[in-house]
Amino acid sequence: MSSDFELERNNNVSSNSSYEKVNGENYRSLPSLTSSTTRTEFSDISFEENGNSTSKRKDVVESVLDNQDTLPLPTFYQTSKQNKKNVFNPDFFTNTFTKGDTAEINTDGGIRAKIAQEIQKEEQLNKEKDKNEGYQFGTFKGVVIRSILNIIGVIYFLRLGWIVGYSGIWLTSAIIVVSKIVTTITTLSLSAIATNGTIGSGGAYYLISRNLGPNFGGAIGIVFSIANAVSVTMYVFGIIETLIEILPWHFSDSVYVETIVYSWVVITIFLIVVISGLDWVVKIEGFLLLILAFSIITWFIGTFTSDEYSYSKNTFRDNMGPEYTSSITFFSQFSIFFPAVTGIMAGANISGDLKDAQKSIPSGTLQSIAYTSVIYIVSAWLLGASVYRDGDHGLKNDYLVQGRQNLHESFTLIGVFSATASSALAVFIGAPKVFQAVCNDKIFPSKINYFGKGSGEKNEPIRAYILTYVIAMLCVLFGDLNAIAPIITNFYLISYAMVNYACFSMSISSSIGWRPSFKYYSKWTALVGTILCVVAMFFIDYIASLITFFILGAIFKYLSLRDLDVNWGPAHDSQQYLTALKGVQKLSKLKVHTKTYRPQFLLLSQMDRLEEKQSTVKFISNDLKHGNGMFMVGQVIIGDKFDQEKNESTEKIKYENNKLLEGVSCFTQSAISNTYYEGVYDFLSLTGLGNLKPNVINLNFLEEWNSSRIVDSDEFVDIINLGIQQKFGVTVFRNMEKMDFSQKHLGTIDVYWLSDDGGLTLLLGYLLTRHKQWKNSNLRVFSHNIGSENQNVLEQDNTQNAVKEMLKGFRIDGEPKILEGLLEEPSQKRTEKWKSMNIKVGKYKARTKKFIKLSEVILENSKNADFVIISLTAPRNLDKLVYLSWLDILSQDLGPMVFVRGNGQTVLTFQA
Repeated sequence: MSSDFELERNNNVSSNSSYEKVNGENYRSLPSLTSSTTRTEFSDISFEENGNSTSKRKDVVESVLDNQDTLPLPTFYQTSKQNKKNVFNPDFFTNTFTKGDTAEINTDGGIRAKIAQEIQKEEQLNKEKDKNEGYQFGTFKGVVIRSILNIIGVIYFLRLGWIVGYSGIWLTSAIIVVSKIVTTITTLSLSAIATNGTIGSGGAYYLISRNLGPNFGGAIGIVFSIANAVSVTMYVFGIIETLIEILPWHFSDSVYVETIVYSWVVITIFLIVVISGLDWVVKIEGFLLLILAFSIITWFIGTFTSDEYSYSKNTFRDNMGPEYTSSITFFSQFSIFFPAVTGIMAGANISGDLKDAQKSIPSGTLQSIAYTSVIYIVSAWLLGASVYRDGDHGLKNDYLVQGRQNLHESFTLIGVFSATASSALAVFIGAPKVFQAVCNDKIFPSKINYFGKGSGEKNEPIRAYILTYVIAMLCVLFGDLNAIAPIITNFYLISYAMVNYACFSMSISSSIGWRPSFKYYSKWTALVGTILCVVAMFFIDYIASLITFFILGAIFKYLSLRDLDVNWGPAHDSQQYLTALKGVQKLSKLKVHTKTYRPQFLLLSQMDRLEEKQSTVKFISNDLKHGNGMFMVGQVIIGDKFDQEKNESTEKIKYENNKLLEGVSCFTQSAISNTYYEGVYDFLSLTGLGNLKPNVINLNFLEEWNSSRIVDSDEFVDIINLGIQQKFGVTVFRNMEKMDFSQKHLGTIDVYWLSDDGGLTLLLGYLLTRHKQWKNSNLRVFSHNIGSENQNVLEQDNTQNAVKEMLKGFRIDGEPKILEGLLEEPSQKRTEKWKSMNIKVGKYKARTKKFIKLSEVILENSKNADFVIISLTAPRNLDKLVYLSWLDILSQDLGPMVFVRGNGQTVLTFQA
């Protein structure tokens, strides 16, 4: 069997084969060079010096259906991971087989050798990228330890007894349980999202952005990073405040000065630790966990050996119920305790450094919640059963009561230090990791993305570490962060709320891509979790909650205005699809009423002539947008549908046309047909769904009608006839290149409503006046006399009043005008201008004379009008060249204008 990479010389090129052009010869590309295998990885392949493959590729298996196809393998689809192994890019052939290389690759062996060189480069690149795969921590080291150290913190050692003193054993247990319910539900949602595909780095940001989109994700990424960065200072303050209290000497009389100096020293030590590498941080955290466990165990033993405190039924009974005051309530106690359990994202924050994030995040986070729940509840009951409420060393008045119960008070202090230091390290790692992921996605300006660049083999975010360090050092200068502590807590809570909402949103989206392997979740628990997180925010501090929502909303709005060109398949897209689908299905059952009619435009063009119609496209999409209807651009490609070479040549034109339509609110579609007429017929027959389909076709006047091939003129008129026959409104635009879109229009919009088409001619004029650029224009509605040519002035006034009443009935503010002199002979000058077209009118002489006179009257009235709308007469069985001459003489000397003919459907009504 020939090599997968062998290029076979073939001088007889088949139309259904893929060929590479090399040195003037045609080469048929075998599997690895075809589009069906462009995703495969070029590994496990070796080449001999002569270019022949010595082994068959191990990661490619031929399909039983066709040796040009391969079986799907996991490596084809591992594209979600941010630091994925580089997939082979077939585009290197474009760079490889250049004119300068022909001498080198003019033999089959030379070609294979060249390919082998490129493959080796790819393999080397893969090896380099493999070095950036992260630290590959397991569940216990990467998630369990970090989460426990974040949950068992200062509040456990210094506030749990105080909460028991006021809330009692039962309500303290309730506070713990409710808090754990919130975090457990959030973890279930987190687990569902985490197991719905490969997870990249960035923790909460990555999960939210990939499921709710870059706007939500970017906002959460920023506030979550800020919360972590500021939390470094808050945790360090916990260490320093305790340290200053126990130190026997002080270098300054100012506590503020000592706090700043000691804090800067500690933060600098933390910076050195994190820059040393995450593996060192994890080792230190393991040591801190041992200290924490030692502190808790010695306290537990001390509750039985303490001389001052002892277990008592009376103490237990007295401490069962609450003893709240006017300022200390259940909700105030809840707001103080809840921040203790917000460390559940510690493991997820380093998702890019976990060996198996899909397994470790759900398992590790749930384990840490279970362990800490037991510790908190058991500790609360032990405190309530052994320590009295009142007194100088009672639960209400002594924050260090656990230290007094411990075998030695210093054991509790080292527990406080270890818990606080571990929390500080966790957020010092978390903030840069999350911010690096935000920067790497490039959803913010490039100056911010500077901090996303990693360093070393493990892609450490050194720049982001230093940024976090600077923020933490500056925050130290405030001396006391109690005022912003509720805002930081709310930053965490809004992140958890978004995780829950992301799970709920994906669940109700009915997206077939939502297939989490973690099954122990529900869309309703996710919704409840969202609500509980928001409620908890307002319980903690409603002012801080409002500030949080304001900041989040500002970032969201900013990202919305940036119009980011990213697509991560968020739930919102799936929901929009479902909503639109259901809407179209409902719409198809509705009967269109005059009051609910709206023009829905289909602009038709040959694909290679769309650029000529840019002004028309802009006018329809912008100036007529207040019709709030659909706008579609239909591009007809004239050629053989089965001509592969022709189809490929149109791709460039299609790409250029799509660039022309950037920023235009429209749908685009193309069709290949033998003639322009057939393409238009296909569009009119097949475009749309139910009632959501075009009802007005838009054409540009055929300027070269009198000099082009007869077939072009005939085809143009046939398309107008086709539109009328198919019950479409028809518009023919002309002179649109004269339209000035940059200024407000203060002149007139002249509507020549000369035939009853259902009202579309008048309606388009009214729609223009609704646009801000046209709202100060004067809408003039021209009509001809109702009676005979001998009408007197009084009868003409009555006709004008009738038109005025009609406009009033339509609720359209317009000035009625009556055309005069239509039955007079046209001027010699105007007649000569028409004769210059050199058209034989035959039996249409009298009618032609009327059109010449009408053009003269229109020109007298509307030569300086900003826009002119004229009723379009139907071609029916008219001579096509004569018909086009009528349209030409009516419009050639005017400014921007359009001929309009409705489909006969009434689009205006007096009825309410």
